[in-house]
Amino acid sequence: ISEEDKLYHIFACALITNFTFLVLVIVTKSYTKVCGRCCGWEESVLLGESDDRAVDGEALTLQRESQIYFIIAVVSGIAAMLIGILKEIGDEYNIAWNNGQSSWGDILADFIGVILGEIIICLSLGLRFWIFRRGAS
Repeated sequence: ISEEDKLYHIFACALITNFTFLVLVIVTKSYTKVCGRCCGWEESVLLGESDDRAVDGEALTLQRESQIYFIIAVVSGIAAMLIGILKEIGDEYNIAWNNGQSSWGDILADFIGVILGEIIICLSLGLRFWIFRRGAS
């Protein structure tokens, strides 16, 4: 049961990391579009572009977008790890359910799950940017 429990921890934290990333990307994109419509800003202004710096506006947009995705990925990993730690605190003090067992192994499994989730995010973003670059060529 112990190894199976660790696999659940890994899977849950990887899933939380990816789900949080997806939700934050959707929220960020929606916020960008809403601010653009309400305030009359162009998306390039919201992404931090400036015409005097940008010789290749497309490359700058891609670079800025990758920076935003990196920040969102870090926040997603932190959120997933925090949820894992809070769950272990709940196990230790029997806050949410009875007979919960807390262990450092569970926290390590949570950390491994977050790392796995971040790897999945990086691979998917790398594939997305690779496809985008090939399509632009």
